[in-house]
Formats: sequence, C-alpha cells, structure tokens
Amino acid sequence: MTDGRPASGDMGGTGAPAPVSVGEAPPARDPSRGLRAIGAALLVMHAIVVALAIPVVVHRDSGSSTAGVAGLTAIAVLDIVVAGLLRRAEKPAIVTGSVLLALTIVAGLLSGFLLFVGVVFGALWVGWLGMRRSLAAEVTAARRAPPGGAAAPATPPAAPPAAPDGGASRAPGG
Repeated sequence: MTDGRPASGDMGGTGAPAPVSVGEAPPARDPSRGLRAIGAALLVMHAIVVALAIPVVVHRDSGSSTAGVAGLTAIAVLDIVVAGLLRRAEKPAIVTGSVLLALTIVAGLLSGFLLFVGVVFGALWVGWLGMRRSLAAEVTAARRAPPGGAAAPATPPAAPPAAPDGGASRAPGG
C-alpha cells in the first residue's frame, strides 16, 4: 500500500537530491559558494541597517542635508547590487563592498551611530575576507598534495619506547 509519494526519494519534484548508489560518491560541494553567500548576507544586512539609520540621522540633525540622505540611500542600494554581483564578478564586488563599508565609516561624521555601524560591519567584512583567504590557502594546499590524497608523513615514525627500568630487569636465560 502506498501513500502517493514516489519511491525514489524525490518528494514530488521538491528539489530533493537524487538517491546515490552504494559505490558512488556524492557530488562535491563548493565551499567558496557558502562563503560568497555569507558575504552577500553581510552586505544585505549592512544595507538594511544603513537604510534604517537614515531617519535617525535626519531626526538627530533636525533635517539633515539632502546630500547626506542621498549618500546613505546610495550606499544602501549599492550594497544590495554588490551582494548580487558576488556570484558573478567576485573580485570587483569585494573591492566595491570594501569601499562602501569605508564610506559608511566616513559617513560617521553625520552621526556617531553611523560610525558605530561602519566599524562593526567593517570588522565583520575583514573577518569574512580572512575566511576567504584561509579557504584559498587550503584549496591551494590540497591541489599541491600528491595524488591519492595521502601525504607523506612529516616526521619519521618514533622508535619503540624503552622499558621503564632501562632493560635491567631482563635476566639472561630467565
């Protein structure tokens, strides 16, 4: 008796992965894809916080300049655009994202809150860039490893440990 679901494991075209045979390895995942998603999420969150800061800046300065509001709006919109570009043009998007975060710190002249936002998101961005660098180093090291996946041991095997009493308890012929 069936409940109407396909037996293959695909729940009616929901995008579930196809079953893997017993001797087959699952498809390899790209770890840099996840890092790009983290960077995009960081930029989107930055855009949201900067956009929400616009009324705060206007209220605190009793009608901030139009240029300040336009600049913050441009930073928020460009953050969203750059987050989308991380998938295709990664290096230019990283440079542009770094510039946008630096502009937020400069916008801290309008409000101390923006300075705080710029420093916090700048620190998160630098941490994300560090994660990218360490992943790139791991990928490079993996490519240089000998085929077969087993690297040669770094140190020779150690000699077997000596007896605790230096071997004096062994009596000849005993």
